[in-house]
Amino acid sequence: MRKRIKPKRIKKDNLLISLAVFVFFVIIFAGIVYKNHGYTKQAFGLENEAVSIDNKLTSTASKMPNQPLALETCQDNDEGMNFEVQSTVSIYSDQTILRSYQDYCQANGSNVVVEYTCQNNQPQMGYHYCLNGCVSGACKPAPGKGTIYVIHAVDTEEMGLDPKQQINTLNLSNYGPGSDVEYVLSEPYRNVNRDSFGGKIKLSWFLMNDEAYCQSTQADCNIIHTTMRQYTQKAKAYGDTYSWHYHHQDWNDLNNDGIFFWNQLLTFNQTPYTHGTDVELAEKMLASQILDQQFYPSLIRMGWVWENTDFSNWLDDILPYDFSNLAPMYNNQSTSDGIGNVYDWRRALANWSAYHPSSSDYQLPGNLKRQVFKCGGSLADVFNAFNLANQGQDVLICTYIHSNYVYFDRYSWLNSLHEVIRRYPEVKYKFVNALEGIHIMQNIIDEQAPSANVNRQGEVYTLITNEPLFAYPFGAIKKPDGSYARIKPQVLEPVISGTSYGWTFNLAGLDYSEFAIGGSDQSGNTFVTQKYLD
Repeated sequence: MRKRIKPKRIKKDNLLISLAVFVFFVIIFAGIVYKNHGYTKQAFGLENEAVSIDNKLTSTASKMPNQPLALETCQDNDEGMNFEVQSTVSIYSDQTILRSYQDYCQANGSNVVVEYTCQNNQPQMGYHYCLNGCVSGACKPAPGKGTIYVIHAVDTEEMGLDPKQQINTLNLSNYGPGSDVEYVLSEPYRNVNRDSFGGKIKLSWFLMNDEAYCQSTQADCNIIHTTMRQYTQKAKAYGDTYSWHYHHQDWNDLNNDGIFFWNQLLTFNQTPYTHGTDVELAEKMLASQILDQQFYPSLIRMGWVWENTDFSNWLDDILPYDFSNLAPMYNNQSTSDGIGNVYDWRRALANWSAYHPSSSDYQLPGNLKRQVFKCGGSLADVFNAFNLANQGQDVLICTYIHSNYVYFDRYSWLNSLHEVIRRYPEVKYKFVNALEGIHIMQNIIDEQAPSANVNRQGEVYTLITNEPLFAYPFGAIKKPDGSYARIKPQVLEPVISGTSYGWTFNLAGLDYSEFAIGGSDQSGNTFVTQKYLD
């Protein structure tokens, strides 16, 4: 009898797997592709769950709840999927920012931007391929005309320090409710100041400190930074940055007539003054920032844009970027008391190009590590920048204003842009913060702060980082009497072991109450360690 052969049955599981694979490839190849601004946009898919990227150091992601908590609001700073602008999604509760998520390039050298947006009042993320590459959390513009990258710097100060009075009570009303500072950190100001790509203006805040603040009735060298803490989360949400604005001055009798003033100092060679040497005064400011504000800067704009060669050489072991160049401007020294606003940039580059200064002349290109950038200029300088962009060259320009000016929120050198744009309608400009602008222009893809771990053995501290630093790290101590000082590592060059870089600080025999270390990597990403108590 003939044996019947039963047909083989296809297992249900195999059928489902095959179907899933088929659907997956259909989705991949069915991406909607169209041209916009020279790069290819694909169908933008949102993740089912929002992911936080707050821990960029380890590239780990933490999942957030699918449903927002009560009274929470999701706000997208670029109001949708704008791949040409690095922006932030923030979660608010009663006007307080609880969490923020910033657009970023998926990996070093990647063409994929991770874009955050709001959907159903929840933060969502998705991926987008940038045809011309990704840098600083946004797609690069298409080749053709150059792009003008605009930095708007804010030099922060109080409302009127009396240089004839040794101890001032600082007026900080320009930072309080209803102030211009509060206004520029709000939607009305940001919405009316947009660039060619629809991005809102970003501000680079340079936070002032000096000896006069230390000697005020508030006794806070960094009182501007202390006051600006209330806006830190808002500033981050708008893409703003905080950096350093140092006024080099002390209370002294410049012409020995028995009358003292808060005078600008024009030396940086260990000359002694009332509250320390010129070098000690500057190092005190940095040490106090590290210990009291847990802050280390990678950018500086000097008060009165003053520098000399001694100061420039010292600064080269502090931070990588300097926006003090005001070429070709200068202001001569006054012989009267109350000296201030002395500077000289006549020999420096005035064409918006960054340069490494010379160790023998801070105004000329040379052998030092840090880069000096021009900030401020005439209308002719702006026209020159747009003319270069019209010929296909990208240009980074910088404007500045003071936070204590009565017209801070209504007028700035930025107004010159409107006149220039009419002459160059095909040239686009983009608002960036100072560090972002540098990264874009120099194609720097490192945006992660170094890991910084400290091993303490008694009074000996060893700092280990996972990458080389711009310069040797800055050790800061606070003494029992409340004064601050710098401590250098025993050996300035790092001890290298594999991918680790180490410096040792020996505090044995020193009278200190607090110690911490700050530093910057070569791309301007900074760190401050925890404070250690004696």
